[in-house]
Amino acid sequence: MKKISEGRERLRLEAGLDDFKLPRIQDNQPPTKALVIACSESAVLSAFVASLDPLCILQNLGGILPNSQFLDDLRNKDDDAGWGTVAYALGKMGLRQVVLCGHSECGIATATQVNNPESSPVPGSGIRKDERLAEQSIVAEKLQAAKRTSQLWLVEQLLRLNAYLAHPAFHLETDVRVYALWFDEDQRQLSAYSRDQRQFVVMDQPDIEQLFGVLRADREKA
Repeated sequence: MKKISEGRERLRLEAGLDDFKLPRIQDNQPPTKALVIACSESAVLSAFVASLDPLCILQNLGGILPNSQFLDDLRNKDDDAGWGTVAYALGKMGLRQVVLCGHSECGIATATQVNNPESSPVPGSGIRKDERLAEQSIVAEKLQAAKRTSQLWLVEQLLRLNAYLAHPAFHLETDVRVYALWFDEDQRQLSAYSRDQRQFVVMDQPDIEQLFGVLRADREKA
């Protein structure tokens, strides 16, 4: 346990996670009862995942969830690593918290936008055309283009997850709480997506403490 704790502390320090002023979760507590979906290219996100210690992790380049076409092809749903992980976490493990994580320096989001400048951040998702799940993202004009793109990319993954949760084939008896967290690696700020304001809002210290309080509350039930 001491080696694990030292490794987490070293990762937090080297990645600069301490600059975000996030609370620490004690090593003697059980894992967080949550599924975390995050981009694997960011050292900050990797340090955050290690510090949070969730029961289930889906981490790949871009933190990508499959597009909505996979939801309608139920024959292949179990062969897909993305939805397969989500189905296992929510269905078999009974998790009811999902944390989506994105970051300002996401190369996958930027590369996709460069290759498809007239398209949505994730081509062919189909979700933006679904009025039942339509959701707008209002992005502050002061943000750099790359940061706007990475925020929209994260919103796209949120929409895909919403499509999954709303699909009749994956009906769950209890609600799932979904958080979309965006790490600004330049400003060392953490933002959360607000459905009411339809934009990412910078979290102050009380907001961060409240979020971690909710995560800890579920953790204590493990």
